[in-house]
Amino acid sequence: MSARQEINWKSIGKGKITTTVEVEDGGVQHLTKEQVQVATLLRIADATELMAGNYIQLQKDMLYYKERADSKQKYIERLEKQNQSLRGVITRMKNQKKKAV
Repeated sequence: MSARQEINWKSIGKGKITTTVEVEDGGVQHLTKEQVQVATLLRIADATELMAGNYIQLQKDMLYYKERADSKQKYIERLEKQNQSLRGVITRMKNQKKKAV
């Protein structure tokens, strides 16, 4: 392979294994074992980066929903305390009404 022939490593073997590749000058270049290994490693690296990006997004989503759940839980607890307090006020009012009669 001459210095002017450029190989698009990302396009090698998309969906299939190949040992030849078209080069810029229109010819066909047979790949060596090392070139196939490099292309394979690059594809693995790309896939790993994609998975890492998805994992990071999942972590962000989890943190968001955890914070939201905690916030809603505090709101629920506050409403439960408020209801208990109002029940107590109602009971007191009923007792005062009974004493007044």
